[in-house]
Amino acid sequence: MTLIYILALIIILIVIAYFYSKGSTKQKEEFNRLNGKLNEQDFNSNTEGTHFSWEEVKPCLDNVLARENYKQHDSCPECNLPSQRLVWINYRSSQQSWSRLAGIAGVLSICPNCKIQVQFVCEIIS
Repeated sequence: MTLIYILALIIILIVIAYFYSKGSTKQKEEFNRLNGKLNEQDFNSNTEGTHFSWEEVKPCLDNVLARENYKQHDSCPECNLPSQRLVWINYRSSQQSWSRLAGIAGVLSICPNCKIQVQFVCEIIS
């Protein structure tokens, strides 16, 4: 009987993981398109109103999060794109900043249209 419960739990976890990864894959593809549109000039020149330099954000661009979790957050101030249509990434400052006890981590939204950092929600500070 216990074996049946364990097998049922494993099946449920597999199904949940499948649907979770399916949603995040679509968002990763969308963000990869955005990332492809961002060239070095975008990273270096578009710094007005940013939370972090683009050089600090660049290593985190692969950490795309499910945007459904951020429906009640800020929309883009430039084009009014709602928060659930922004690209949300898991941002973590450099290892060097953490070793100096100045690290910060959280979620950062980026507008795929305007290529600006919209909102940062801090989760950890060292």
